[in-house]
Amino acid sequence: MVIGGVEVPAGDVMMLLLAGANRDPAEYDRSDVFDPERKNLRHLGFGRGAHYCLGAPLARMEASVALAAVAARFPNARLDGEPQYKTNVTLRGLSQLTLAI
Repeated sequence: MVIGGVEVPAGDVMMLLLAGANRDPAEYDRSDVFDPERKNLRHLGFGRGAHYCLGAPLARMEASVALAAVAARFPNARLDGEPQYKTNVTLRGLSQLTLAI
């Protein structure tokens, strides 16, 4: 089988990185930049179809409430340095995000 111009022999193990789908430059402008105001919100963070996360609406609501509370409490907060990311093959999570408040 050939995928994206690369021959994949029968029986080879493949690993799909869901996070890579959210960084497709054909789908998203500036796909490698975190943009909370991005209009195209068709990310795959909660899965799709039969495997869609049942807790997604609750997670979105909790994040919205928490971020609004932090923004209201610290209206002048700003990044102080570059975010540091955990080393992980499948997930991209922060290990450090320093804010000046």
